[in-house]
Amino acid sequence: MNKNKLPPQQNTFRKIFLTGLAVVTPTSLTLFLIYWLITMGDQMADWVVSNFVPNAKVPMGFGIVATILIIFGVGLFVSNYLGRKIYELYEKIFSSIPIASHIFGILKKVIDMILSPEGAAFKKAVMVQFPRKGCYMIGFLSAEGSSEILEKSEKDVYAVFIPTTPNPTSGVLVYFPMKDIKVLDMTVEEAGKLIISGGILTPEVAHKL
Repeated sequence: MNKNKLPPQQNTFRKIFLTGLAVVTPTSLTLFLIYWLITMGDQMADWVVSNFVPNAKVPMGFGIVATILIIFGVGLFVSNYLGRKIYELYEKIFSSIPIASHIFGILKKVIDMILSPEGAAFKKAVMVQFPRKGCYMIGFLSAEGSSEILEKSEKDVYAVFIPTTPNPTSGVLVYFPMKDIKVLDMTVEEAGKLIISGGILTPEVAHKL
């Protein structure tokens, strides 16, 4: 008998607790972020308005509207040539700061992966045998191999990005023949949740949350 095996009651409690944690954590963080954005925006708006109109009262929620307009303005500015050059300079300066550069780099990769329309658009969630036969890993089908890779491999290979858990912005890029790639029914988003959660948030579980 395995002494490390949990009793059924403890195992059920643990499963229910983890399911509740999976629901509460993203919800709490989302609400906290919204509250923080509204509060910060209102405080900034109140500070700006009070400098021009003493004793003026800024209505609640005005700050978030101002924040959205500022974000849109920044996006508009960076969309032109001069704005891009200034942003590149800012990025270079920020990336030279030891601790901040690491945090900035991770956050930028995650945001670019989610929002960037020019980013590597993953076509499908797939399953491949890697790093050896009998071991299955979830990856994302990105594109067919370049002409040089097709020529050197002498096979019709496709690029599969295999992300790591829990940080999906890092991983390995492996080229597989199409016959060795199993396309999954789950969406790319569902596969991403499964990878980030370490296998806990399966599509079936995610749909129940």
